[in-house]
Amino acid sequence: MLYFKPDTCYREITLFNIAGKKVFEHRVNGHSCTISLEVPSGIYIARITGGNKKQVRKIVVLQ
Repeated sequence: MLYFKPDTCYREITLFNIAGKKVFEHRVNGHSCTISLEVPSGIYIARITGGNKKQVRKIVVLQ
């Protein structure tokens, strides 16, 4: 599960596996704060964008 502060204005979250393949994409409508992920355990790169903001983070998923 991913959590975002409700006061941020991010609108799209994309996850890539370690090989660079897109495995998850979610467009946020309104002030969504949590997103359930159904991906296998592993290391992922998250690209989080919205407006003129962009962040890239490494995420470790443990199931």
